[in-house]
Amino acid sequence: MARYIQLINYTEEGIERIEDVPELNDQASALAEELGGEIVDFYMTLGQYDAAVIVEVPDAKTVAVGTITMAKTGAIETETLRAFDEAETEEILEAVAA
Repeated sequence: MARYIQLINYTEEGIERIEDVPELNDQASALAEELGGEIVDFYMTLGQYDAAVIVEVPDAKTVAVGTITMAKTGAIETETLRAFDEAETEEILEAVAA
């Protein structure tokens, strides 16, 4: 499965509904499972982003479907990054060196 890091900012609507964050997290977890993946971790953050989520899903199409579905709630905006674990990183570096 592919791993992604999603950087989240709450929209104005999301801030007005901030008490709904646990419910949105449950909704996102259920959606990830429905799509064949899982939310590995959720973090509330300080700084440029309000939260970060680590999600594992089968492919980029799946993460796009999940991200758009959650964005339709009106509560969040996201930036999604493909994350490579240590083993994947080593494979990439070996391919570059070849």
